[in-house]
Amino acid sequence: MNNKIEQIPSWMKAMQNGNLAEARARAFLMNRFWILERSIDINGADFLIQRRLTNSNFLDDKAPRLGVVQVKFFDSPATTQKIHKEYVIDDDGKPRTEFFVLLHSGNEEQEEMYFLTAQDVCRDFELKRKDGIDKYHLPGNKIIGLAKYRVIVKKLILDRIEHYLQLADFAKNRKFISWSLPGANVDPDHIMPDFKEPIPNWYGSIPEAFYNTKEAARESLLEISKAYDMLTAVVEESDPIRANDVLEEIKREFNTERGLIISLSRKLDDYSFREVCKKHKNQLEDLRNHGLLDAFLSLKGFFRKILTEFLQDKMPLEKNLVHAFSFKINENLAVVDLRHSLDEFEVFKKNKEHISEISESAGLAVLKNRAKEFLVYWRPKVFLKDMNVKEYFENEDLFVYRATMEAIYDERYYVCDYTNLEL
Repeated sequence: MNNKIEQIPSWMKAMQNGNLAEARARAFLMNRFWILERSIDINGADFLIQRRLTNSNFLDDKAPRLGVVQVKFFDSPATTQKIHKEYVIDDDGKPRTEFFVLLHSGNEEQEEMYFLTAQDVCRDFELKRKDGIDKYHLPGNKIIGLAKYRVIVKKLILDRIEHYLQLADFAKNRKFISWSLPGANVDPDHIMPDFKEPIPNWYGSIPEAFYNTKEAARESLLEISKAYDMLTAVVEESDPIRANDVLEEIKREFNTERGLIISLSRKLDDYSFREVCKKHKNQLEDLRNHGLLDAFLSLKGFFRKILTEFLQDKMPLEKNLVHAFSFKINENLAVVDLRHSLDEFEVFKKNKEHISEISESAGLAVLKNRAKEFLVYWRPKVFLKDMNVKEYFENEDLFVYRATMEAIYDERYYVCDYTNLEL
């Protein structure tokens, strides 16, 4: 009897790994996209994906843009995968908006998936030439186990792919403004996917604010176009009297004490919006570089869940009741040692006599002690009024979520000994 364990040939193992990666990727992508085709690539499987747009087809003037997802499998950290340069960058040397890489590793007990955009590949990995062919080299030891690329929350990755495809849809079909200044269309999806990441901020929705800025620019374009058309009429007019009639109309339309001025919307000069966009970008890069972006974004859903569960069977609440919850954050931005209380303000303050910053007038405050324990206290009645708790928490972007997440971010990246955000 031969007890020797039969070794699987390398070619068969590679085929098995490829089939496994393909099956995992297909199951993941079908949650959100239509998979139109699987093309054969000796270096991996390519999936052609399309956003689920039922009102658009390939015969339309604005046909939907397809995404290309290349799938790879790492048998071990020593494995290096390669991707052709043409997949990753276009003829202008820019990363392709619609190209993505899904990398898989581990058996059924230790499945792991990693996600890269074309921009990630260009920025973080080396391009090498061999036999006249340029390929990006993706070493397993620079990907496996690295939180920066690991898929932690599948929904967030699917959202990112969709945002990139929305941008690609727009970029392909965009018509540039001609010299005669026709009206420009405003597409709410034409914003870099990074700015759709739901990092909380005091200003509000960045995509919505950017759309409003573009609408203001479009309205100003219409004003410029109106002035252009009227001045063109003067230039082309052969009758001096009619030309002066048009000039009088221009004066009535655009005259001010400082002369003829075309008025532009004040929304085009929003300093606060510029600053919140810069802060958003810095936060995004901090969290992404440390592999903590998805963990951070998941905190909002976590706090929404635990607050809803704690308060929903305690309604209606009196106005003087204070809900407090304390917790710590571990190195992976997970909440630990969570505790709740619901007391009248005087009872709450008596129990927290060692904290002098507690204010009766505060609707919400986030405190952190030197042991890096956060204490959040707020008056739910101030915010909830008579609304259903579960419905309100699920549909409103409460201050309590934003302030708590901002304090967590500040503690991690600014190493504050003490944080007090009082709203």
